[in-house]
Amino acid sequence: MKSALVRFVAAMALSQYAPERGPSCRQCANLSSVGRMGNVSRLWAAIAALFLIFDSAQSACAAEPGLTVVIRGQQRIYRSSELLNHPALKQIDTDACDEAYKGSLRYSAIPIEALLGPLAPEDEVQFSALDGYAPSIPVSRLTGVGNAHAHLAVESPAVPWPALAQGKPSAGPFYLIWSGVSCGRIGPSEWPYQIESIKVEASLASRFPRMAPDPHAAPAILAGFDIFRRDCLPCHGINGQGDGKAGPDLNVPTSPTEYFTDSALRRLIRDPKSVRQWAGGVMPSFDAGRLDDRDLERLVQYLKHMASRRR
Repeated sequence: MKSALVRFVAAMALSQYAPERGPSCRQCANLSSVGRMGNVSRLWAAIAALFLIFDSAQSACAAEPGLTVVIRGQQRIYRSSELLNHPALKQIDTDACDEAYKGSLRYSAIPIEALLGPLAPEDEVQFSALDGYAPSIPVSRLTGVGNAHAHLAVESPAVPWPALAQGKPSAGPFYLIWSGVSCGRIGPSEWPYQIESIKVEASLASRFPRMAPDPHAAPAILAGFDIFRRDCLPCHGINGQGDGKAGPDLNVPTSPTEYFTDSALRRLIRDPKSVRQWAGGVMPSFDAGRLDDRDLERLVQYLKHMASRRR
């Protein structure tokens, strides 16, 4: 709308500047008025040029991907060009652990702590993707899991990353990648791509208290909550709380532990398409390489526990 208005004003200005066949000087009543009309035409031409320059700048800015970062309520929007000139930018090579491409790729990336600055260990960082996927990762994990460290990869418009599949876009414009990683240490949900915003927030239990288990519950249930946060929270909520929008709430109005048998629920988690298929279904499979049997049992115990804490 604004761009169309700018072009309209510029066109009007240029029309005022366009030369027209007029009376000869012998027919002019006042030669000075002709001079004044020339000055007005030049003024309109200058206005037209300014409007067109403004419109071009606005269009270029709108076309460049932006990343919204919110830290303790303070918001800032970074453009790709700004991040690609960040002083901490470095080249990071991934390998088969790369969740988006399943192979080696070189990225221009910024260490996450260099981008976000000093953060409290108990804080959580939420990464929101274009499709509604929204994993939340503790700061303590982002800043070091053994030798693994998180970086924000920035796609260059001049050298775009490969498409994720035929007819699909790339993992850009922004992608959380890891260096020094072994595939078993960092889960697939901790490689969010097509990121559009990053938000630093308080701990998950303080933001979503209805999602937390009884603090005196069995250790397996408490561990199951951590697994839910890592692998399920990016898409699902509990008791109406959570930021993920890609999947349904897993406790309201009914828990899957109440309408699936134990074996069917485990099959659903391991291989969703073996239990049911539906248009638009995007739930990934959690095979033993991604979720071992012990952690699967802990997750199921957490879901059963929360069915008794529906609110």
